[in-house]
Amino acid sequence: MDRKKLSNLKQSVIYGTIYDYDTREPTNTPAVQVNDKKIYRGNNNGVFKFSVEPGKYRFTGKAYPYIFVETKAITVNRGDSIKINFYLKPYTKPMID
Repeated sequence: MDRKKLSNLKQSVIYGTIYDYDTREPTNTPAVQVNDKKIYRGNNNGVFKFSVEPGKYRFTGKAYPYIFVETKAITVNRGDSIKINFYLKPYTKPMID
């Protein structure tokens, strides 16, 4: 996770990429869920970017068919620009019996 300060912004920017853990290639179905509520979709290159108000958040990297990964609680201050890269392991168990 990288954190930069962009003092002229009222909100904070969260951005990064969701990768396959084994291949290190970007996933093509990325999404980031914030505090088990709002979901932000990324593009087909695994890249996501969205703004949040200052506060304390947990971010969950998601992609199909991968195991989700959640960050620890991160305090986001006004004007922060935070880069989070997720590395997801493929889900290997059958989804249906």
